[in-house]
Amino acid sequence: MSEEKMLILKMLEEGKISSEEAATLLSSLKDTPKPSKTTSSSSTRPQSQQPPNQSLDWVRELEPKVQKAAQTVARTTSHIVDKIVKTLSETDFKNAGFGNQRGEKELNLALKVMPQDHLKLFLKGKNGSIALKGYNGDQINLKVFYRNKEETDHGIRLVQMDQKIFLQYEEDQMNFVRMEGFIPEAYFHTLHLETSNSNIRVDSCKANDIHILTSNAKVEVKEVDSAKVHIETSNAPIKTQLYANQFVAYSQYQWYLETSNAPIEMITPTGDIGYRIKALTSLSGIQTYIPHLTYTQSEGNYIEAHTLHYERASKKVDLNLTTSNASIVLK
Repeated sequence: MSEEKMLILKMLEEGKISSEEAATLLSSLKDTPKPSKTTSSSSTRPQSQQPPNQSLDWVRELEPKVQKAAQTVARTTSHIVDKIVKTLSETDFKNAGFGNQRGEKELNLALKVMPQDHLKLFLKGKNGSIALKGYNGDQINLKVFYRNKEETDHGIRLVQMDQKIFLQYEEDQMNFVRMEGFIPEAYFHTLHLETSNSNIRVDSCKANDIHILTSNAKVEVKEVDSAKVHIETSNAPIKTQLYANQFVAYSQYQWYLETSNAPIEMITPTGDIGYRIKALTSLSGIQTYIPHLTYTQSEGNYIEAHTLHYERASKKVDLNLTTSNASIVLK
């Protein structure tokens, strides 16, 4: 699918244009010459790993393409052109994991970590996304993008004090702080990630306790082995993807997920894993595809259930899931 079509469909999904307007724009693209394709070794990289300049070039190249497509129908749909231009200027490419964008300052931080008991990593953004991936190393490598309120820079540092590592900056002097990077996958007893109005994504991390807090934005968790997981957001979905080989370090797991006005979706492994589930929603349903569930309470919008072999399972997973006006899906 072309980049122009992707943007138009994204605008339709977000309600920024109507289906009729989308159809008009898609039709106009058929008459717009397609740019010649080029290939490079970087074209197969995931977006989150693209070099910052490449991401910025993609945005710059996309803007005139879509504007040209919209202008072909400008006489009859001039209001769509306004929406296209507005969307291109407001689209949060930052939160999609792209590199530095116009108006942002960029900072690369690194801190070598020595293994110790009860080590805590606390990372807090401000109106900006957090994207972290664990790796088999001993150093935190963090790329921070920020906009401060004044011309004078207020320092942003990775600081370790005793058993706590945190990102230090003067929050009231910042309009925007987001970050992406790599952390040692199994060094931390506690991992605390917090931001607002932006997505949080965590991949391949191990910890005893993980806290993820945001608002009005999506949370994605993949391949995490943690005895306790607490995820909270609002007005946006929570998605987790887990595999049987992740439930290794502990015998008992407790996961608490809460959002509102958006679904919760969990991909859960089977095998010698026992589940105990409490799930609550409103004005929607709860769908469970975990085999051998027995229900102690089932009222459509609220369930309590456990797998038949829960007590004798070598790994026990307790799930407490809450949302409103949306579904909960366990599969």
